[in-house]
Amino acid sequence: MDISYRFDSKVYSTICDHGLIINGDHVGLGVSGGKDSMALLESLLNMKRHFPDVRLSVLHFEHGLRGEESEQDMDFVVSYCRQKDIPCFYERADVSSYAEKNGMNLEDAARTLRYSFFERCAEKYHIDKIAVAHHMNDNAETFLFSLLRGAGTRGLKHMSYMSGMIIRPFLDVTRADIEMYIKANQIPFREDSTNADIRYSRNYIRQVVLPSLENINPNAVEQIARASSILTEEHDYIREQASALFDELASAEEEHSIIFRLNDLFPLHIVLIKSLISMAAYRLVPELRDLTSDHLQTIAGFVKDRKANARYMLPYGLTAYTTYDLLIITSKMYKIDEVQPIAVSIPVTEGTGFILSITDADRPERFPAKDSCIQFIDGKKLPSDLVIRTRRDGDVFHPLSLGGTQKLKKWFIDHRISSAERDRQLLLCDGNEVLWIIGHAISDRLKIDDDTERVKKISFSWLSEGGL
Repeated sequence: MDISYRFDSKVYSTICDHGLIINGDHVGLGVSGGKDSMALLESLLNMKRHFPDVRLSVLHFEHGLRGEESEQDMDFVVSYCRQKDIPCFYERADVSSYAEKNGMNLEDAARTLRYSFFERCAEKYHIDKIAVAHHMNDNAETFLFSLLRGAGTRGLKHMSYMSGMIIRPFLDVTRADIEMYIKANQIPFREDSTNADIRYSRNYIRQVVLPSLENINPNAVEQIARASSILTEEHDYIREQASALFDELASAEEEHSIIFRLNDLFPLHIVLIKSLISMAAYRLVPELRDLTSDHLQTIAGFVKDRKANARYMLPYGLTAYTTYDLLIITSKMYKIDEVQPIAVSIPVTEGTGFILSITDADRPERFPAKDSCIQFIDGKKLPSDLVIRTRRDGDVFHPLSLGGTQKLKKWFIDHRISSAERDRQLLLCDGNEVLWIIGHAISDRLKIDDDTERVKKISFSWLSEGGL
């Protein structure tokens, strides 16, 4: 049995086992021009013998991140599709500008714009499914990356074969399989030069960590896929049980908070408690990322220890706190009454009920959300005489990507911050210039750019215990 037949047979089995494509579908293929997506295009063209009425179109998104190189990628894809007589729809975007304007990291901004392009193409050209070339190694890399970040079962789940209209026919083939398929069929492709840069965590996992694991067990990628599949089954079962409890035990306060009675949660197994907390967090912030098992363990500990007046900060501006009989998860950041300026010390400043830390860090592969209480900044741009305080007349702020400063009052109005919240909002300041509206936005003055030599991580957290 030759390489091509064996490869295509495996892909066909995946498609059938998971119902990814049915005859008559119009399938859009996300094609970058790299090995994986070019192999996907070739393999799905070969599927026409099984699905004669399936129509294929290629979707190419040019991110504007690699200058002439990415322009050449687009020209390559368009030319290849013309040779093969395949419809090709493409679009350019300035991902860097979009990321800066929206306070996003490049990876998240690129994904947001790319999938928005896919959705618009699907609507305009009546596309039923969009196939992407994620494969078994991608699943393993994501698993390891999430594991090292302290993810729980949600973050360690196997990639989905189908997510809405997105399908992944390659999840049962490895990168080695794709390499052999490319070679056997002499499929042309483009190389992304940034993939060789092991300063990025995902590239390091791909080029150093996984090969090292394969030295221990040549089937490491397959074993990770098996483990993530098992965790997916267990996560889904726990989620199913927790979902029924959530509807029974959770109550909402407007759209900002979800409340549980501690007496209802206490008898439950800690796994169910953590799942309920996770569900509450994602209900409040559907785009939530970086929620780790440590976060959930800490809050579940409040419940099991019956700890009143405990407080804990979560990503994306969420706060979890307890009263004598309630656990409250809220997206309204907890504020304190007006405080006198507190001089900032490096690396740690402890105030009334909170801690601010400023430490050396590596340049992150993915930046936190703009409303996260963890930010990465240019260390050389950080003034020496910083204070934490509440607002004062004359305060100004320079939002990311805005041409200059504006009055802090105008920023509050533009972002619909109530008068009561404005008076209690904590600020990191240099004189009358606000450098961080904590839990909302970082100043353009501190942003990391191409000339940044020293990166600092700045973190704010409420102390776990203390009066509210």
